[in-house]
Amino acid sequence: MFAMLNASKPPIITTRDGVILTPVFHILKLYREFTGKFSVRSETACPSIDIPKLINLPERRSFPLLDASASIDGNRLTVS
Repeated sequence: MFAMLNASKPPIITTRDGVILTPVFHILKLYREFTGKFSVRSETACPSIDIPKLINLPERRSFPLLDASASIDGNRLTVS
């Protein structure tokens, strides 16, 4: 579940005086506006790297340097 209000990096911050829409809010809004209704299978071919263990994150082997997703809505294909 994604915390929408007053989380560590929230899209919406509430105060006594009102609501503040953060940059995260606007990024999520753009994704919503520009992605299609249906997911499209996508694959990438790119180099990968090994990532060492960092603080509370596990070591990752063969981590791809590029990721992508695609969606379609009518005749519009969106690749992110």
